[in-house]
Amino acid sequence: MTEDEDLQVEPRAIYYTLDGIGYKIRIDVYRKIKTYFAGKGYYDRPESYQDYLYDSVQRRYLEDLIFQIMQGADSIDGMARIAINIVQRIPYDHDKVRYDLRYNPECPIRFPYEVIYDNKGICSEKSLLLAFLLKELGLGVALLRFDEENHMTVGIKCPPEYGYHNTEYAFVETTGVNLVTDDQVYYINSNEYGFPFIQLKSIPKLIPICGGASFDGVHQEWFDTRDLHSYQKNPGSHFHITRYIEIARRYGL
Repeated sequence: MTEDEDLQVEPRAIYYTLDGIGYKIRIDVYRKIKTYFAGKGYYDRPESYQDYLYDSVQRRYLEDLIFQIMQGADSIDGMARIAINIVQRIPYDHDKVRYDLRYNPECPIRFPYEVIYDNKGICSEKSLLLAFLLKELGLGVALLRFDEENHMTVGIKCPPEYGYHNTEYAFVETTGVNLVTDDQVYYINSNEYGFPFIQLKSIPKLIPICGGASFDGVHQEWFDTRDLHSYQKNPGSHFHITRYIEIARRYGL
């Protein structure tokens, strides 16, 4: 790699919400680094994930993002929440699903660096980015691969009572802003174009990525998720409306 000043620097603004307050951080990205990763991509297959998550060039050029996430919180739980919200706010790449993958199922998926550079990604790409960030922040991480629904999410290490399907990992959706532990989201179905929205029903393949710290504060998300579902069932209740507004503000829904 050449020196940074020769890499055609481009600024990126990255947004997140933490405890009801919106933040913006700025990082620089480089066209030559994007080109470097564009030539390394694979079709989405589990045996390639380590290549996506442990590349030393990627670690170097996303180091500033990791540092700023660390600076934005005073606890490992806060860092996890920032990383999750950052990735969830990156736009979902509908065109890649509708066109690229539909006509070329073996189209390579982006590296985490490319997702930041392009500011978009599909579920596997955004999940790999989040897994990378959580790994670098020192948290325990796994990928949850739903082959039946053609979907991928992230599992973050947590106390066992909040684990997804009796695992030690809490469910984290990456395609949009959702609460950790909320697995009742409707998804765009990339397999069946006549029925575009589905919920996850199958048992996922668990792909551990690394050990690390536990997201012990996940009980807040768990209780908020329960109240959010109660609001959806009782939208006319004053109590549930008040709780929904509080929850929506806290996570930037």
